[in-house]
Amino acid sequence: MNYRFQKHYRREEAESLLPQLRQWLQRLNTLRREAERSEKRITAMMHPGHDVGGDLVNRWNRAANALLGVEIWLISLRISIKIS
Repeated sequence: MNYRFQKHYRREEAESLLPQLRQWLQRLNTLRREAERSEKRITAMMHPGHDVGGDLVNRWNRAANALLGVEIWLISLRISIKIS
């Protein structure tokens, strides 16, 4: 992964993005928790010969796709988030 800065924001630009960025990061955390919770339940239900589907899988899929949407938005701003 390339860690060189591709774009530097002026102070005014960065400050104007902060409220929206905070909102998106909060959404990202909420979606991550939802996806993890659903994935744990799905994993526990998976046994040979059993189909897993329905609302639980739909919720997991929606959360995973929404996470991707947030990631795409951050990438469009050339913002990287270090996950430790």
